[in-house]
Amino acid sequence: PELSRLFNALAADPLVADVLAATDQPLILVGGAVRDPLLGYPAGPDLDLVTLTDPAALALRLADALGGAAASHPRFLSAEVDLPERGRRLDLVAARREFYEAPGELPEVTLASIEEDLRRRDFTVNAIAVRLGETGPAAVMDPCNGLPDIDARVLRLTRLDAFTEDPSRLVRGVRYASRLGLSFETETEIAARAMAPSLDLSSARVADELQRMVETEGSPGGLSLLGGLGVPWVRGTAEDTFERIDRALARESAPEVSAWALRLGAGIQGAALTGSAFPGWAVSDALAFQKGDALAAELSTLKRPSEIDARLAHVPPAQAVGALTSGAESVATWWRDWQPLRLAIDGGDLLAAGATAGPKIGRALRRVRAHRLDGLVPNNRDSQLALAIAEIGR
Repeated sequence: PELSRLFNALAADPLVADVLAATDQPLILVGGAVRDPLLGYPAGPDLDLVTLTDPAALALRLADALGGAAASHPRFLSAEVDLPERGRRLDLVAARREFYEAPGELPEVTLASIEEDLRRRDFTVNAIAVRLGETGPAAVMDPCNGLPDIDARVLRLTRLDAFTEDPSRLVRGVRYASRLGLSFETETEIAARAMAPSLDLSSARVADELQRMVETEGSPGGLSLLGGLGVPWVRGTAEDTFERIDRALARESAPEVSAWALRLGAGIQGAALTGSAFPGWAVSDALAFQKGDALAAELSTLKRPSEIDARLAHVPPAQAVGALTSGAESVATWWRDWQPLRLAIDGGDLLAAGATAGPKIGRALRRVRAHRLDGLVPNNRDSQLALAIAEIGR
């Protein structure tokens, strides 16, 4: 690949220069900041750095120099520095090896050489590293032959048991494939198909990777790829629904609902969402979204604005979005025009007019609202008050 693209990207990144100026310790850059420029894409905001010293101490030093906040994770020999004013983050890890007691569990880590560290990574395109502060081919470390796979735009496991060690790597690989235009190498695809039927959303690591997938562009294609590999809980409706979700949420007065939770509903079968490791609120929104089809069908039978208003008044916002994505345009009209409607009277006016406190007041106001929505009573206080008093007297 064009190494010049990588070194030009590093030279143009002021954070790289600031990190090098803040420490004289050797640092090795890995991950997306290496992979993406080699593939011709802009790198993301985070820098993944391997250090041959203590990452916790280095994080404190960099945080002090760069004006960030440091946190360390001794169990995993890692640390990070958040730089909120820049919108950036440094992820620091000691060169390490990993051991998985059981598939999908958090690994035990021990110190290792940088070459061992790169060889334990998931895919060859993620096992390429650059010594910061150096340029040219000699600065690039590629023990797993990831550079030829970059050229071929191929996603290849560094070892064939990597999916077994950590099944979330399958979702991560699909996310890379869909976002970066990569194809699975033959043996990697065979390993992926072997793992796919047992991919379990109750695993927090799998759920975290899937959340990252549906939060990013290209995720409908990623879900389709997961389904094509044999993951049984993928719905076949995501490909053409994600864009409609985004359009629905952009409508005037639309509710504030998390788009990625709705995408879960579009892309994952309800039975798999129940008992998954996603946050409970996200599962609730996803399941509510899936009920949007039935709600849309029901709304199509309602003719009067007051009927639609009464039906949508207590519907979860995610379900209403689901109905709109299924074609119920009345939902958007309700958001914009009918839901915000306010009467010229309230319960205090009825009490002042001699009504007795009780449920009849609420029923009378609902009746006036229905008439107002349907254009049967004008928008003035006297007319609405007369209608409400008559309703109470019935």
